[in-house]
Amino acid sequence: DGQETVFYCRVEGSPRPSITWFRQTAIIKPSDEFQTFYSEDNVATLVIKEVFPEDAGMFTCVAKNQAGAAACSAELVVEGPMSDHGSEGIITSRKSLSRESSVCDILEGIPPTFAQKAMTKVTEEGVMMELDVRLVAIPEPEITWRKDGQ
Repeated sequence: DGQETVFYCRVEGSPRPSITWFRQTAIIKPSDEFQTFYSEDNVATLVIKEVFPEDAGMFTCVAKNQAGAAACSAELVVEGPMSDHGSEGIITSRKSLSRESSVCDILEGIPPTFAQKAMTKVTEEGVMMELDVRLVAIPEPEITWRKDGQ
């Protein structure tokens, strides 16, 4: 409880595969809590900075390229009582875990879909404004913001 945990997965493929990590069926996005690395010596690494009992479960590394895909899984067992950290549930408490997905989604891909579209906002000139959107897509698309179509 509260300690760092590291998963390693040796990956080989030509062309070099893309790597996606899962916890159960949730895609893990890199963050301060969940760090992912893919070294030049073909080792995919997932680092969980602080492990809590509610983090327990199956972790899967999926490697995919044009030639195909492969997956490797390992179970994380965490001993100890549930912490206050996960009292709201793992998906909401761990912002690095995205929507529920499946390994099939990674293998087949998901066309870009807005889970939350930008809302119209009114602000005064010179005031900073933030627009939020949520997009689901596999592989992760290139995103371009435009104003008035330009």
